[in-house]
Amino acid sequence: MTILEFRKRLYCNKVEEVRQRVATRDPYDLIMATGLIRHLLMEEGQSLALRASRDLRHKLSFTVRQYVPFPFVGGKIWHLLPIIYHLEPEDGANAPEIVSRRKPFARPSLLFLDHEYSVGDLLDICANIRGGIHIKMPTEKEDAIDWIDRHLRFGDQTLTMAMLVEIINVILKGLEPLTAAIVAQLRQKGAGAHQESK
Repeated sequence: MTILEFRKRLYCNKVEEVRQRVATRDPYDLIMATGLIRHLLMEEGQSLALRASRDLRHKLSFTVRQYVPFPFVGGKIWHLLPIIYHLEPEDGANAPEIVSRRKPFARPSLLFLDHEYSVGDLLDICANIRGGIHIKMPTEKEDAIDWIDRHLRFGDQTLTMAMLVEIINVILKGLEPLTAAIVAQLRQKGAGAHQESK
């Protein structure tokens, strides 16, 4: 097995693990999924998605919808959802938009007091203070998220957990074409190897 093939198989395994974890909606699984997302997409120049697809020249893109901010005491929340989950008319601020690999993580997700959080910030914070991975000691910005989660819930989930479900589903939807291409490539290679062994 070549290093590239190993990376492709590792990529497919991690995408499947993210899919299984987000389906449970369990806080622990969502936290662990944030660490996997960072490995797949957010490590600049070294993301697993990039390293696993060097021979495919595939450009990742994500279809998102930026909602009109939902206000709450002290701030606002932006929700990101894939088109297939959205049933309202496609007009105005809710119109779909195709964005490139890095842009989903730069989009606003939360404004609270003097702190602004992008999607990438939210993923990093959940990975750090919730234990998906450990980047550094919690900052004032991270402590503010911790405070919000102690005081604001959506049903049986904290604010960040509810938002993570939506964000991760957007990411998984955007990864589908690349994942399908890599799986097809691995199957073709496996079929070729089987023929040679006969």
